Amino acid sequence: MSNRGTPLPSLLVVLSLFLACSPRTGLRFAPAPSTDSDLQRLLTGVGEHPQRIVRLTTQSSGRIEGNNVDLRGDSVLVATEQGPRAFQVAEVDSLWVKGTAAVLVGMVAVLPCAIFGGMVGDFIGGDPDGNGTPGRAVACSLIGLTVGGVVCGSAGAILGSLIPQWRLKYARSASPNDQTR
Repeated sequence: MSNRGTPLPSLLVVLSLFLACSPRTGLRFAPAPSTDSDLQRLLTGVGEHPQRIVRLTTQSSGRIEGNNVDLRGDSVLVATEQGPRAFQVAEVDSLWVKGTAAVLVGMVAVLPCAIFGGMVGDFIGGDPDGNGTPGRAVACSLIGLTVGGVVCGSAGAILGSLIPQWRLKYARSASPNDQTR
């Protein structure tokens, strides 16, 4: 057994696990804004895309799902299957927007394929029977890492675009005057 002198795949695995688990860089969900001005800004942005499906919850009306959101002053109108529904912006407890899981599935697919591609590239470039050298092993490992990540990340993103996912955009913060539900 020969020592090729390139622990690159092992370092890539350790680095990837460190970055994925790090509290600063790991995958996290952004906290939803919780003021009425933030909600009005979000509703205005959602209203610019009339086909985007939204889910609003209010204490008085329950859950309302529809599209074609229109903000008129301090009222919001949503086109539902039963017809247009209107209510006060101040009544909205949460706002969810329907999207896809393309980014999430793409990110999950990138890591193992990139690591595997790097390991294959390292093996091919550093193979002593095939005139491999440590410098060539590093270059081939980087090529394998890139190609494996791009191919699997793209395939994961395409697959993830077929999976619907609701994203919380707004959640009213509980104040001391609110009753628990």
